[in-house]
Amino acid sequence: MQHTIKNISIYIIFTLSLSAFALFIVFYYKTIFLLFASVLFAIFLRFIANTIRKFIKLPYFFLLSLIFVILLSFIYYFVTKLLPIISSEFNSLWDDLAHQNFNLIKTNFHLYDIDLYKFFITVKTILLNVFNFSFSFLLLISFLFYIGFALAYNPHSYVEVLQKLVPSNHHFFLKKLLYKIRNVLENWILGQMLSMSVIGFLTTTGLWLLGIPYAFFLGITAAILTFIPNLGPILAAIPALLIAFSKDFELGVFVLILYTSIQSLESYLITPYIQKKAISLSPISIIITQIGLATIGGILGLAIATPLLAMLKIIFQTVYSKERLDQNGLTT
Repeated sequence: MQHTIKNISIYIIFTLSLSAFALFIVFYYKTIFLLFASVLFAIFLRFIANTIRKFIKLPYFFLLSLIFVILLSFIYYFVTKLLPIISSEFNSLWDDLAHQNFNLIKTNFHLYDIDLYKFFITVKTILLNVFNFSFSFLLLISFLFYIGFALAYNPHSYVEVLQKLVPSNHHFFLKKLLYKIRNVLENWILGQMLSMSVIGFLTTTGLWLLGIPYAFFLGITAAILTFIPNLGPILAAIPALLIAFSKDFELGVFVLILYTSIQSLESYLITPYIQKKAISLSPISIIITQIGLATIGGILGLAIATPLLAMLKIIFQTVYSKERLDQNGLTT
């Protein structure tokens, strides 16, 4: 009888705790997503710094700072140099398109009683909102950089804080769990870096061969935005397309074909293969998670969906394995 009451009490406590955690996620999901993204960035910084240290014996903090400065320099160049050019080309292009007399297009639009000029103005407004959102996204990135650098510089202090939250007899299990989480997230980051490198190389080479200005930085932008599944490649294509179409319509078509081909290669071959090898997740589970988190947290939720799923898988597997061992009396 007492055993039954104890089980019911444990079940009630577990249910209430789970409900409280769910409510916490609902109300503070943006903070949770941002902190998780910061952890990913910290693991990325440590991975790069430790990899370089295998070949060049330099202080860890120096390498960490150097990587940080390089990333900030790229963002500074993009915001101060590339973004104004893209914005200027964007305005010129859409103003020209809105006033040009494309007879065939106008005929087709008038069949459905659509004002072509208003159509282009509407599209321009939508895309301007995308660019305005990018500034908010840059603020988000700045916060992510700050937290990520702090975590990467001294991760052990944060592990000690987590250890204080659990009983001392579970410290070893917590360290083991954190080690597994770090490994799977490092594997995911390595897979992403491989995918981003391929996309960046193909995009840069293709744009350079087509004679597009700023091909190198547009290629790096495409590589970085690969981090955002599905939506990232579309955002990456917009600057190159605006620059290309403002120079020549045929050139714009070739750039569109280039980005479409690279995106198809990335979506159906490169990324699925790398993710399967790196984190052993099925494409269906990844897509479902991406849709769910994108609905909740927008672009940030979409970006962290896959690594978050990989982490949860490791947690459930490790906890379930420990529970089975405890039931068999193999752990203390």
